[in-house]
Order: sequence, then structure tokens, then C-alpha cells
Amino acid sequence: MTSYIRVLHASPDTPDISVYDHNGNIIANGLVYSDFTEYLPVHSGTCKVRCIPLGAEEPLIDITFNIPESTVCTVAACGELDRVSVLTISESPMYIPPDRACLRFANLSHDCPEVDVTLSGYNTLCSGISYGEVSGYTVIDPGTYTLHMSASGSGNVILTVPNQTFYPGRYYTAYAVGRHGNSSLQLHTPLDGISYIRV
Repeated sequence: MTSYIRVLHASPDTPDISVYDHNGNIIANGLVYSDFTEYLPVHSGTCKVRCIPLGAEEPLIDITFNIPESTVCTVAACGELDRVSVLTISESPMYIPPDRACLRFANLSHDCPEVDVTLSGYNTLCSGISYGEVSGYTVIDPGTYTLHMSASGSGNVILTVPNQTFYPGRYYTAYAVGRHGNSSLQLHTPLDGISYIRV
């Protein structure tokens, strides 16, 4: 059965990564930190993430993971180089009126505390999201927003990201990547594949 995956390189100190299917065919080659691939059709089953620096023979990371049947997902390599892990973030469509949008949040910053996320003009989108956790989708009005990440319980703002536009009938995930400790934290809000891919 065919599934669709995109790959996100979310490990800040890890060199470019490559992803292979169970037959050793390259799915993504030389993906740099904080970049996504396009969605790619793959056979469900075992896949592998590897990182082999230029000129080296042995991989720095070599992680096997499983792709479920008939799914659309983002595969994120995250964490520090000596503790890189692979997180498979599935996308499950839900009913939304054609004039609304859906948004959720994924915390892929390994040194970030539990966070709450709010949108300008809205109550909290999600709260208490730890590293490696993904919130559920929330239905929102389409439009352009400022997103605020704050430490859960304290209200201390960690990151503010303006001018995030969400269109009707579309699904989005806001991915927090980078390090909280050295101010390299970023938020990416790409369109999710279930907005246009059917499996």
C-alpha cells in the first residue's frame, strides 16, 4: 500500500541527512537542518534515516522506523546529534466547514520546556506540550495571526511569530525547532498534506 511522507530535519547539530526505503532506495538526499522535503509516495513498511558526513563511510546516525499503511505523515529527525530520534507525525483528517481552517502544534525543540501556544485574538490553541508531543487539530477562522509560545504555567513568552496566514479548508502544523537555550528557536507552519492528498 502507498503512503505519503515528507521529511523534516529538526536536529540542530546534525549534518545533512538522507532517508532510504526498505529496499535501500533514496527517499530524500542531503536534507539540511530545518528544511522539509515535498511529500513523496512510499510503500508502507520499514524505512531508514541515515547521516553520512562527506568523505565518511560509517553513518553518524542510522535509525529504522515504520511507515503505516495508507497514511500521510511527516517524519522528523529531532534531538541532539548523540541522541537523534525519529518522530512520525501522522495527519488524520477531520471534518471542517469549507470556510474554516485547522491548526495544531508540534514541539520538536529538545531543550524547550512545556509550552502553551496562543493565536492573536484567540484563546490558547494548546497547552502543556512537551518535547516530542503534538497537539490535536483546532478549528480556527482563516486569516493572518501572530503566534505566541510561552512556558506553561508562567506565561513567560519564549517566541513570537507574526504574519502567519492560514487559508480556508486547509490543515497546518506549527513545528517548533531549534534550541530554546541559545535563542535559535524557530516556528515553521507548512501546509499539511491531507489538505490535498487522498490515500
